[in-house]
Amino acid sequence: TAVRDGIAKQNPELVIALGDLGYKSTLSWFKTEYVNKFPNLRCVVGNHEAASEDGSSSLEKETKALCGDSWKVKVGNSVLFYGFNTNGNLDTQLGEAQDVLMNTTFMDGITSVHFVSHKPICSTPPNSHHPLELGKTFCNNLIQYTPAGVKVYFDNGHNHVYAETSDKLVKTIGSGGKSHYECGTGKGKTHK
Repeated sequence: TAVRDGIAKQNPELVIALGDLGYKSTLSWFKTEYVNKFPNLRCVVGNHEAASEDGSSSLEKETKALCGDSWKVKVGNSVLFYGFNTNGNLDTQLGEAQDVLMNTTFMDGITSVHFVSHKPICSTPPNSHHPLELGKTFCNNLIQYTPAGVKVYFDNGHNHVYAETSDKLVKTIGSGGKSHYECGTGKGKTHK
């Protein structure tokens, strides 16, 4: 609740949950603690909701009904957030994203795009608990389809660390989970 209350104090224009939405057999906790408190919430499916991994078919169905496979939200007419279900059909989602990104009317005024997912799309931090599972093709295609001059960011969860690339274009914001994993700082030190 401390995280949720901290978010609420900021009065954000958009709240994004990066998957693994409570580690329960239903989303009732998540709906009570987040969805009911943030009408501007968007979410993505995590591996703990996906039937093919750590979830169940009923939990995946409930999560997809709430989060969708992919979504897009403009913030302030210049920032686009685009969410993906990295346990879903990425070919279909990539085709939909291509149509949006190449639509000059829709993209007019957009100066930056945040591609949001549970599993990392482009890279993982050093000593990650989970490796890059999706390959680089999806990442490279998203970059290719984004109009020239629009800054591209990738925000993901999955690995239970907070990490970002030195240029701040790729962020892993993976708090929570049953435990926290050892990770490197990039300078050879290890923290929990």
